[in-house]
Amino acid sequence: MELVSPQGTVVKLFYSDCGTTDGVLDLVYDDAGGDLSCGNATLQTVAPLGVLSSFNGENPSGTWTLRIRDIFTSDSGVLNAASISICTPSYTAISADQITKDLRVSSNPNNGSFNVKYISTSSDNEIEIFVYDLSGKRLFAEKYPNNGGISQDVQLSNKPQAGVYFVTLVDGDTKKTAKMIIE
Repeated sequence: MELVSPQGTVVKLFYSDCGTTDGVLDLVYDDAGGDLSCGNATLQTVAPLGVLSSFNGENPSGTWTLRIRDIFTSDSGVLNAASISICTPSYTAISADQITKDLRVSSNPNNGSFNVKYISTSSDNEIEIFVYDLSGKRLFAEKYPNNGGISQDVQLSNKPQAGVYFVTLVDGDTKKTAKMIIE
């Protein structure tokens, strides 16, 4: 199964991942998604085989095509429904003085394992931590209890390539960003 943009960019979503498993799949594809669980009929957010951020920068207007083919002649399948949601956030470059000093990312540079420290002034129950690459692709998102702040070890599941990344912390209405380098 492949998704084709109006400009002709092709991203492979799925290819014989479930083998001979019969059943219904209810899937949402997201570059930050997890692994597919075959035979699980509940809604799953899974990573596609290709990279959906390949569509970044393209005009989303026009006809999108979902291509499906079954290479086995002795069986059949049915697509019950399909839809596409296009997220087009606008990104604004942040200057060096906007990068927060009170959000601390230790082990910087690191290899994908680091600690986030922050003292909260919010009454919110949760603090969210996100990690983004320079293109804006989200690599990590997790919620943690707010106990007057946070000192949380974070391990990115797949070590990203070396480069500059941004750690964003959301505490109620407060949003803090720190630059991080992965070696």
